[in-house]
Amino acid sequence: MDAAETLSSSLEMSGKDGNRKREKSWDEAAMKAAAGAFLSGEMSARGAALKYKIPSSTLRRRLMKIIYANPERNVASSRIGRRRIFTDEQERELINFLNKVERMSFGMNRKQCRVLVYWFAESQGIPHHFSRSTKMAGTAWFKEFTERHNFHLGITRGARGPTRHFRAGLGLAAVKQFFDILGEVREEKKLTACRIYHAISMGFSTFPIREQEDASANGSNPTPDSSSIEGGRSVSVLCCASATGDFIPPFLVYPGRKLNIEFLMQSPPGSSVVLEETGSLTEIVFTAFLGHYVDHVGSSPDTPTLLLVDNQPILVSPAVIDFAQRHGIILMGFPSSVPYKLQPLSLTFVEVFRSFFVQVLDISSLSHPESRVAESELAGLFGYAFLSAAVPENVVQGFKNCGIEPFNPEFYRNISEEH
Repeated sequence: MDAAETLSSSLEMSGKDGNRKREKSWDEAAMKAAAGAFLSGEMSARGAALKYKIPSSTLRRRLMKIIYANPERNVASSRIGRRRIFTDEQERELINFLNKVERMSFGMNRKQCRVLVYWFAESQGIPHHFSRSTKMAGTAWFKEFTERHNFHLGITRGARGPTRHFRAGLGLAAVKQFFDILGEVREEKKLTACRIYHAISMGFSTFPIREQEDASANGSNPTPDSSSIEGGRSVSVLCCASATGDFIPPFLVYPGRKLNIEFLMQSPPGSSVVLEETGSLTEIVFTAFLGHYVDHVGSSPDTPTLLLVDNQPILVSPAVIDFAQRHGIILMGFPSSVPYKLQPLSLTFVEVFRSFFVQVLDISSLSHPESRVAESELAGLFGYAFLSAAVPENVVQGFKNCGIEPFNPEFYRNISEEH
């Protein structure tokens, strides 16, 4: 059997093109004949499509499936009209990259994957035909790519709802996977307690706490709306501490286009303050936080650090991944089924901070009961609450209670018993 017959016979294994409800205007015999004519070199793909009355796009799609599965496809693919983007080696590297990002972030959707494929091609200087306006790989290309490599997106994050997840056995599996990955990273990078960090996002504002929950106990990042901006500033903040109990100075995200200088002056020593129009934790803002993190922690490829973050969209952001790789930051997320019980700062810092902030805000409000706390005072109030709550002993105990440091891979069994 010659090469053309070998390739043509593989057509029978490629399946039908989609699940279209309308009847096809061609049959498999015509498709096989057209593919054979092209692969034998008798005619072009366009010529074969015209002769056998097969839609040109359908024939090309079928041919690419055959060619990708055959070692000689690089020669034939140039005749189809669209060259191959990645080599075999590059595709293997891409698959490993996508698998690693999904595993460390505990879930990734198709759109996020397509964005990462585009970024991979750009970062490697690989010529491609992906859209430069959407900055994503095409849906058709990505579908064929995932089918060729049998790449499936996992379900490790799943929907919220710990009890339902544990009853289904999914939550326990995700938590066990978390500790499996954590153990592998610790062993591979020889990480000690001083190189393991947890970052959590919160929010605070001049709104009375009883009117609006500003400090989120679950570590989620609030996004203030326009009405809250007008009545009082809602500021996002990233707090970060190591397993040895050492806090780095807070990183504050101030909403608006112009920073209040007095707010900056009243912030805790060493704090970084950045402007973001809505005060949200965006890709650009988090990349700036990583710069702040590196300045205080000294992470590098030679001395890598592990940073635990409960923000899945941020973890699969190309800019964040690129910055982290260049500075030796190993980013890792949490399974969504039990986020609170695995996060050291959620257990030992957030509620304590909120309690101090409520107290100091109530006391300050007594001096001007009919108005909100002035922005110039807000950073000072936050600083008092932050420094009061940032107790190293509590954080060390938090890492221990979560089974992260000292490393306790059997911790997930304790969670399962509670459900």
